[in-house]
Amino acid sequence: MPSFKSGKLHIKSAVNEMSHKEDVPYNDIREVPGVSSILKKSQEYSELIDFLHNNLDKPRLCVQAVRNLQPGKVIRNEQGDLVALHGFFVNDTIGKGKDGSTLVCGRYLEEPQNNKIPQYYLVKSLSTYGQAYNFMSQNFVSNLARKEKNQIPVELDIINVKSDIHYRKLDEENQLYVESSGDLQVWLGHLSTIADLNYWLLKNMGCCFWDLGFVNGKNYMVDKNKKLKWVDYGGAGIVYVSNLKSPKGIKWDIPHLYDPVIQTKENLIRANSKFLMAQFIFHMEYWYCKRQKRKNTNAELYSSNIQTNTRVLAEIVDYILPNVLQWDRSKYIYDTFRDYDWTDCLTWKRIRDNIRG
Repeated sequence: MPSFKSGKLHIKSAVNEMSHKEDVPYNDIREVPGVSSILKKSQEYSELIDFLHNNLDKPRLCVQAVRNLQPGKVIRNEQGDLVALHGFFVNDTIGKGKDGSTLVCGRYLEEPQNNKIPQYYLVKSLSTYGQAYNFMSQNFVSNLARKEKNQIPVELDIINVKSDIHYRKLDEENQLYVESSGDLQVWLGHLSTIADLNYWLLKNMGCCFWDLGFVNGKNYMVDKNKKLKWVDYGGAGIVYVSNLKSPKGIKWDIPHLYDPVIQTKENLIRANSKFLMAQFIFHMEYWYCKRQKRKNTNAELYSSNIQTNTRVLAEIVDYILPNVLQWDRSKYIYDTFRDYDWTDCLTWKRIRDNIRG
């Protein structure tokens, strides 16, 4: 997922439709704010009126349709940009990636907070590619919910996962996370934290993150206290080990994978040791070389290619990876851990300790 724009969020005026509570269904179409002018042009807006009749139990969606004079759960402008979806109205688009667009949104029929600042949300609208892997996100959130809140690493946010969107509420100041520091030592600290996070995930949930981010930005950022936060919960970036190896009480419900999108990426979904190793090292190499500027690397291309199948993965790991690394730290991690099982949580614990040391 792309990095978010840094700095404070510019707040647009929220829509004031507070005469109705968001969780109380309308009994009649005439209760929907602003509908009177539409009813006067019933022939012109017949499709919209039908939509309202069929969604009286979803007040936010009704208000969304009336405000935009368009029926539908997802509304775009003439340029194809998202302006509203599932009862959210778009304030800003802050990132676009293969698996969808990341938006800052307000919510129809939602009261401002105590200090009169509108409440905003981070919403990810999933692309067709993102939706194909959304069952992994659903599994992740479902399994995470089985954990006590005080057991969950602070790097993880609690998100809501629906069929085509992910969302979470921003803090009371509507603060966005910002890019992690370019300082080498600080970044190494972040890599050790990611290793520690994967250690916890494998130990407690039987899964881990493989996609740490390349061209579109790192998939981890920092909050206002400079603490690392994981920001991409797209299912394509999560792999699980197996239900046989999963911790007690954890289950990964994997459907029959007939989707043609999924069939082109053999090394996603199920964890593969060589794949996890290569992705972590290529991430290190890519961002180190980008930081150096004078060093060129094709790490992002190799990262993409090894997703396809185990044959390509084996060739790149065995013949290319050892010969293209330019950073002594990347080389050291490869030399030290190339024969370890990267689907084992203890491997990530050793990597964490190695980077910290």
